[in-house]
Amino acid sequence: MPMSRLRPLIHYALIGTRQEQPPPDIASAPFDRLVDELPATLSLERKLLLLAGSEAVYAVAGASTLPLGVTMAAAPPEKLPSCSWQAAALIQSALQQSRREQQVQALELVARHGRRLPFDLLPTLFEMLSNEGLSSQTVAALRPVLASLVGERGRWLARFHPAWHKVLISSLPATELSEQELSLLWQESSTPERLALLRQLRVYNRPLARQWLAEAWPKERLEQRLALLGTFEIGLEKADEVFLEKVRDQRSYHERRLAAALLVRLPSSACHRELLLVAQGLLQREERSEDGGVVHAVLPAAYSPAWRRFGIEQLGSSQENRAMWLQALISLVPPSFWEEQLQLSPASIIRLLECDWRSQVLAGLIQATLLHRATSWARALLSWLDPDQRQPLAEAEELLSCLEQPEAEQFLLHALASPEQPWSKRWLALLAKLPRPWSAAFGCSFIEYLQGRFQQLIQRSTQASSQVEPWELVEEWQQWEKGLKIASNALPEACFDFALQVLQPILPQKTQSYYVRNNIIPSFNAFLEDKAFLSNLLKELER
Repeated sequence: MPMSRLRPLIHYALIGTRQEQPPPDIASAPFDRLVDELPATLSLERKLLLLAGSEAVYAVAGASTLPLGVTMAAAPPEKLPSCSWQAAALIQSALQQSRREQQVQALELVARHGRRLPFDLLPTLFEMLSNEGLSSQTVAALRPVLASLVGERGRWLARFHPAWHKVLISSLPATELSEQELSLLWQESSTPERLALLRQLRVYNRPLARQWLAEAWPKERLEQRLALLGTFEIGLEKADEVFLEKVRDQRSYHERRLAAALLVRLPSSACHRELLLVAQGLLQREERSEDGGVVHAVLPAAYSPAWRRFGIEQLGSSQENRAMWLQALISLVPPSFWEEQLQLSPASIIRLLECDWRSQVLAGLIQATLLHRATSWARALLSWLDPDQRQPLAEAEELLSCLEQPEAEQFLLHALASPEQPWSKRWLALLAKLPRPWSAAFGCSFIEYLQGRFQQLIQRSTQASSQVEPWELVEEWQQWEKGLKIASNALPEACFDFALQVLQPILPQKTQSYYVRNNIIPSFNAFLEDKAFLSNLLKELER
């Protein structure tokens, strides 16, 4: 800004208008006539301030922030249509609140319907995602849809704002980034962002992923190393074996265990072949004419130092420790190996298992089923009940992720069908493992069950004494409150209107329970408000 125009004004401001009166023609063109038109009653100090502000605006008007000779390319034309102004108003209201789950669901809905945000919402979205206090879960949830939400104008704008640019490139597919941008992103990003980038590289450029991980390995803490190494399960290949074999020699038990768990999934690896040799004879079949035979587990006689590279520690030689070795070895072996060795189906092996270490063997089989994604074994283990207690196996709910979604949803509906069902008391653990989003059929069935169950609970809590908190109901309410949170994120958009038709707001005066009035009912009604908001947004997007 030229100082010659402002220098007289600065002079009189410093000296003081009471000490030296400025001349009548202090204002230069084009402001001289504007000053003359100001009210006569306006103080001289006020006139000087207005004049200084006008001069400052005049000096920077139309000025370019780019160096001399550099031109700015216009933003490319948009590829996606903008959402309507009605939908934009709903999105803006969501962004102004602090309910992150609702914001994520609304933005995902816009992206799924092939729309982008209008230009005036882009700064709000970028600023929200640039906030250091934002949870990594929220950022990770929006990363896949951010590029389509901001459109071409958003990509163009982000180039001129470092914080926005970092947010944007961390959400773009790695195939759209230059080598320099990839390297910068890897070096400067947080651990969750680096994990997301490494997962992408494991799909399209595994050599680069291995190189980066090998270079970063000595500098990272154990927790970060394990998280980064876990990305090797994506596109696991023979070329990974060299690096993973080096990790098997690390001091950390956790690193050795994870490397071995990856390598045993490669049938061509030396680790896989070593394991199968060790596994020979751990489970043995004994033919008996009277009952069809049994399957015995044989405890290892002694610890082998070679097992250290499988992530198995010695920790003594008692029978309990030998049983731990047995479980650790079985947890790595592909379950199909036992079918070939024993010539029995998964259900038959589990049914015929008789030994003092049944619980350790079954726990190892559950871990191996999860590791190798063995669907037939998951089905058999989920159906197995403890002969004495008639209860499902501990932690067997994890196996639900090994089933195809329709089968997993039917399994859960069956568990909810009656309190007598073996899995009915652990329905929440199953619900947490169910793949998301749910199918429309399961979502509607769950909503109907939810309404009926809530009505029963309200009736029971109404009958309870106002002086005594029905703690047995509180525990059940807490389960359903957690289930409601899961449903809020997993319910498909096809079920929004159905949920609003079936579920009815609960009035606080319907119960005397303090916990229900102040915890459950607000959560339930907030769920309905969220679905009403998303339903309205969906209608605007479908117009």
